[in-house]
Amino acid sequence: MVTHPDQSPHIVLVVQFRPATGQYTIEWPSGLIDQKEGVGEAALRELKEETGYVGQVVSISPPMTNEPGMSSSRCCIVEVDVDGTLPENQKLQSQREEDEWSLQTITLPLDNLLEGLLELSKYYQPKLTVDARLYNYAAGLAAGRRSIRRN
Repeated sequence: MVTHPDQSPHIVLVVQFRPATGQYTIEWPSGLIDQKEGVGEAALRELKEETGYVGQVVSISPPMTNEPGMSSSRCCIVEVDVDGTLPENQKLQSQREEDEWSLQTITLPLDNLLEGLLELSKYYQPKLTVDARLYNYAAGLAAGRRSIRRN
């Protein structure tokens, strides 16, 4: 999440082409953990490589499965705070690898994350899809806001 005193918090996301689906996806920056690297270190490295942002790890989820009926792969979600006032977060320079030719960085306001994702998905349909983990996160935030307003 990018925080800046003059703006509401924004979520850092990437859009990239995924050959398996033949579509672009909106998702969190992500990648594999290198040998002798911790989860937090990998998250900060991937954030820098894919988006140019630098930040501080706030929390790390326990290992989770994505498709336990189809794959043994696991992932962790790492919450990172990006201080938008730091000079290194003003002029971003990503360090993308050759296979990340399609990767683009976007930020969406946290307050309207679900609406922003739905708007982008609808506008670029059928060429763009939203990663399920990201969608569920955004839907959970929206449900929480609705619940608070009701009480």
